[in-house]
Amino acid sequence: MQNDEKTESYSLDTNCEQTQLSISNISVSESDVGIGNPYNTYFTVRVKSGDFERVSNFEYDIKDFLDFIRSLKDLYDFKVDCVELNDIGYGSKIEFSMGKTGLLGVSGIIYGGAREHSLEFNFGTDQTALEHFSRRLYNDFIGNM
Repeated sequence: MQNDEKTESYSLDTNCEQTQLSISNISVSESDVGIGNPYNTYFTVRVKSGDFERVSNFEYDIKDFLDFIRSLKDLYDFKVDCVELNDIGYGSKIEFSMGKTGLLGVSGIIYGGAREHSLEFNFGTDQTALEHFSRRLYNDFIGNM
């Protein structure tokens, strides 16, 4: 079996240079999925918060990644108020939370270099930043919204 890789970047549209989050280079190992290995999906997360920036590599099970994408859509639709993206390799964690007024909170900690480096961050943006981000992920991995 082969690897399925999407080299596109999926960015949260914050309209602010100081607060950025993107997911890119998503690769799914079909052979690892086939044998039940939960470390079957890999991608890069880039976060910029203020003057600090970090890139982290995430490992995931594709089933959980698809659940995350579905949950992002539910977050945008106000069906849930919090969604997490948790790396199963080194423990990076990103939380997306939606306030009743549409303020999207993005917070977490990401690790790089086998946990030798980390970035803890917290920033807010408007709910509309989530629309394009969640729609593109959903359409590319699950089907048309």
